[in-house]
Amino acid sequence: MSYSVIFLPAAEEDYQEILRYFEKQFDSQQAIRSFVKDLAEIQLRLEETPAIYGCSRDENLRQRGYRKFLIGRYVALFKINEQRSIVEIYRIFHGTQNYAKYL
Repeated sequence: MSYSVIFLPAAEEDYQEILRYFEKQFDSQQAIRSFVKDLAEIQLRLEETPAIYGCSRDENLRQRGYRKFLIGRYVALFKINEQRSIVEIYRIFHGTQNYAKYL
């Protein structure tokens, strides 16, 4: 089964903010390219087998159906809608953030 992967507006905003941070903090196109490439590879896996990524460790988020994947030092939270064959990426956070309070 093939899934459509959708970045919800908040996740898209997070993604753009991360890229701006890399550009400002590291002044490195290589860091940006690496992050974009890694995310593209994860997106391909999500299109084919999104359930390979585990559920959130946070009990409240897990009960609400959130799964996660890691991308460098960042954590992305998503849900799988099996009936519509859609993966919705909700947010992308730095791993040190208390991201449960934002959802």
